[in-house]
Amino acid sequence: MKILITGGSGFIGSHVVEHYQDHAEVVVLDNLRTGRCGNLDGLKCRFVEGSILDRALLDELMAGVDYGFHLAAMVSVPESMALPGETVDLNVHGLQAEPRGGVAPHALIGKPRTVGRRGC
Repeated sequence: MKILITGGSGFIGSHVVEHYQDHAEVVVLDNLRTGRCGNLDGLKCRFVEGSILDRALLDELMAGVDYGFHLAAMVSVPESMALPGETVDLNVHGLQAEPRGGVAPHALIGKPRTVGRRGC
């Protein structure tokens, strides 16, 4: 089994790597904007530094993938307010960058800051 985790060097992504490392070939794609290579220290995975917006790279990494976890996103609210165009590129177009030839089953993981505040 082969798994691709975008944003896999972040806190959540590195825990997904940790869970699957002994059960699958794990590939991590991350631009290291907020993730850290140190989160992957000691874990069994292939790390590729790059962007989910790089269609050619994404197509290459998706070859033979059985499952994907999409965790790559701009998560900083102040940064997303200052850079709305880049936020849309990463959080919308990056998600829509479905590899040519179809896509493996995948999970989209939401983060609390993308949902908004709790309560009414």
